[in-house]
Amino acid sequence: MSRTIPTATYRLQINGGFTFDDAAGAVPYLARLGVSHLYLSPLAQPVPESNHGYDVIDHDAVWAEAGGRAGLERLAAAARTHGLGLVLDIVPNHMAVPGRTRTSPAVWSLLAEGQDSPYAGWFDVDWAAGGGRLVLPLLGRPLAEALAAGAVAVVDEPDGPVLRVDWAEYPVRPGTAHLPVADLLEAQHYRLTDGSDDPLNYRRFFEVPTLAGLRVEDPDVFDAVHRLPVELVRAGLVDGLRIDHPDGLVDPEGYLERLAEATGGVWTVVEKILEPGEELPPWRCDGTTGYDALLRVQQVLTPSDPDEVLDRLWAERAPESTDFAAVVAAAKRQVVTDLFGPEVDRLVRLATVAVPGSDPAALRAVVVELLVAVDRYRAYVRPGGVAAGVDREVLDHAEQVAGAALNPAHRDQLRSVAALTRGDADGSAAAEFAVRFQQTTGPVMAKGVEDTALYRFHRLAGANEVGGDPARPSIAVGEFHAWCSHQLATWPHTMTTSSTHDAKRGEDVRARSMVIAADPRGWADWVAEAERLGGAHRPATLDRPTEYLVWQTLVTARPLTAPRLADYLRKALREAKQATSWLSPDEAYEGAVLGYATALLADPRVGGHVAAWAQGHAAAERTAVLAAKLLTLTIPGIPDLYQGSEVLLTALVDPDNRGPVDFARPDETLTALDVEKRELCRAALRLRREHPDWFTGARATYVPLDAGPGAVAFGRGAGEVQVVVIAARPGTAPARVRVALPAGAWRDLLSGAPFAGLPASGVALLVRG
Repeated sequence: MSRTIPTATYRLQINGGFTFDDAAGAVPYLARLGVSHLYLSPLAQPVPESNHGYDVIDHDAVWAEAGGRAGLERLAAAARTHGLGLVLDIVPNHMAVPGRTRTSPAVWSLLAEGQDSPYAGWFDVDWAAGGGRLVLPLLGRPLAEALAAGAVAVVDEPDGPVLRVDWAEYPVRPGTAHLPVADLLEAQHYRLTDGSDDPLNYRRFFEVPTLAGLRVEDPDVFDAVHRLPVELVRAGLVDGLRIDHPDGLVDPEGYLERLAEATGGVWTVVEKILEPGEELPPWRCDGTTGYDALLRVQQVLTPSDPDEVLDRLWAERAPESTDFAAVVAAAKRQVVTDLFGPEVDRLVRLATVAVPGSDPAALRAVVVELLVAVDRYRAYVRPGGVAAGVDREVLDHAEQVAGAALNPAHRDQLRSVAALTRGDADGSAAAEFAVRFQQTTGPVMAKGVEDTALYRFHRLAGANEVGGDPARPSIAVGEFHAWCSHQLATWPHTMTTSSTHDAKRGEDVRARSMVIAADPRGWADWVAEAERLGGAHRPATLDRPTEYLVWQTLVTARPLTAPRLADYLRKALREAKQATSWLSPDEAYEGAVLGYATALLADPRVGGHVAAWAQGHAAAERTAVLAAKLLTLTIPGIPDLYQGSEVLLTALVDPDNRGPVDFARPDETLTALDVEKRELCRAALRLRREHPDWFTGARATYVPLDAGPGAVAFGRGAGEVQVVVIAARPGTAPARVRVALPAGAWRDLLSGAPFAGLPASGVALLVRG
């Protein structure tokens, strides 16, 4: 099987509102844009009315609402007609447990037959902890309340009796339909709860009980879950795969080896979130989905703040939250306690067996602190193995950090449990602990950092991104060059990106945040006046950190409507888990904050103040937008454009960033910067398509060029430099940038003119001639 390496991909969010036929309609436009592949969100059959596809219920069926197998084949044919291929996002870690469980053959069978189900081996269930039953915390209210309301009943259906609870439905164990409802409920292979009493006893995706973990380490489960994507690859309909959440798997390395064997080594990237300083393990894949590239581009274009003005502004508003590491530790500790009790329970049960004679309360304290202390998504200890190299260093460091936080009386238990995390202890319970611990640190990291700490630390909100480092928003140009050179040498076909469906902010919201960093004193003055103007609207309950987030959002995510702003802030407040949360919403507090924000949006004085900042920094914003996009498209790797990001993308976190894209939008509705950004994308993408060897070939080069501290410049080519990329940092006057170009005449593809100095845009894409 021949192996195709994309020159560039374009991410499309497929669902019932944007079908395969809709995507086919966009193919001519995307071909003109210059990408080589459409990168599709998951297409296996999800729950009815899903808007994202990550909640699969049938791995063998193509999403019916999106057009089914016939629609997918029409899309593939349309793409081939225009010289494009398909890349597919797949979800091996979990599948949905839908409320209407009969829509999922696997889940229906598991609930109907319990441990005797042919699908029982698919799921990671601790049957002993549930007394031989599956504990399902899926009810929207206590079961007793539903019973009292008459909302629990057995209904005869053509294919047998069904248990209905409110709108949801579950199978009835054969021979139990005649029982009184209370007895019938106790006779099932599952126990229904609302989550307030019995903890669940199966592995799930993060804290979501409706997404159950899959045991793809079992060859039979692997084959069943991957039958469709492997068949699509072998049929030539799909040229590449994106693997969702590999860190949830028992053995990511072994999984990728098996996948490569099944697909013939098709181009594969993994959604691996690398923390600063972390490197992708030497897995059998082509790299990551690009958050590491997003971070480096953001950092190199964010000017440093030598006078620490932004630090001072944040310290004045949040004196208790100036140390991001401390914010992270507190957030992780909170989510371990509030969200991951069942996972901690399971680890403590295993530790109690593996470390006999230990006090369970002490073991729990140790497990909690070790989960908090791991400084990345996970270490990698293969089943039955022991930690080595960097993975051992990570776990040793976690032991040290946990020791500093624990009661000294727990030192012996810490030593014993830390040995379990490294695979250093013997026995089946110890071996299982090592696996389960690794599968738990990732969810703790995701919910503690991405979905909590990043909503508490607003020093420079645009630096708060998946895999980012808000404590270090800027890096030197030399460090950026070193990273790019390393990428070319180690992962030349990795993905690069500037926006994703999981990003906290669209790329141009973050670009505008770079502009704030480029003028910290001007920003300080602007905020002081903004707070004066907003004083008439400020409620007594509004805290200063939240107020500061509101001002940054008004400036960076413009233009905003009141519903968009309210939806974003409600989510941000609840994710922060301080004054309100998803578990315990404080609607009065939320109402006060949202009322304040929407009042600001409606106040013409505030609107004029926001417009004044935008007008005064338009040149820097233009440079930030174009520079970030140009670097993403030309550094080592395969660039991905998230849908709609070839023009200004000022979306906020999902669901705001998952809305439809109008591919037929007339040019006259675009701003000048929209058009300039799109034409930059076309120029860079077409260059990559015409000369792939300059960027991803065996002789592809990356040559740092000296452009001073205010700009980034480098050469690309095959053996010798054929292309020069120049991007100024926002706030740097383009006319002052001087680049030591390789000898010869150079032409700027963005202007079509011979190069005579960096233009006002602050970016240039040069080719010889």
